[in-house]
Amino acid sequence: MSQYLKNSITYIFALLFFTISLVACAQSDDDSSTQGQINKVYQQWAKAIDTAKGDPSAVAALYADDAVLLPTFSDQILSKKEQISDYFKQFTAYKNITVSTKQFSVQAFGDVAVANGIYRFHYAAGARSVPKTVEARFTFVYKKSGDKWLIVTQHSSISPDKEKIKKIKV
Repeated sequence: MSQYLKNSITYIFALLFFTISLVACAQSDDDSSTQGQINKVYQQWAKAIDTAKGDPSAVAALYADDAVLLPTFSDQILSKKEQISDYFKQFTAYKNITVSTKQFSVQAFGDVAVANGIYRFHYAAGARSVPKTVEARFTFVYKKSGDKWLIVTQHSSISPDKEKIKKIKV
């Protein structure tokens, strides 16, 4: 094989490797950007819960007009913005309510993204303001509307009791 042919093959492989690397980086940046944007909206949601004190407007603003909420502390399916706002008005009225995130992951699918994880609600309950913590699993579905990501579906349920799960035989 001639030196020219060897150099040409080396050059072609180097160019191919460089092109594949650029495409992979571009895709990675896009996914990272979407994941970063979703994380930011989720953090806005958590902060809105922490600071609402019975005023749900900042929380409700993060939901699409046709959003659906399967809330943590209700057996209802809420499918109207007014219902979602009413739920968060009650929910955020708990004394000193805050949310902390234990696990969080995002999957991006173009203009739709799904976030799953586990969070904990901390609040004071009753006349004596007894501190309570409730752990829940969640799924948020976000849809990009213009330049803004909105929550279109949220499901949140209290995490199952680990001792009861051990007793269940599947």
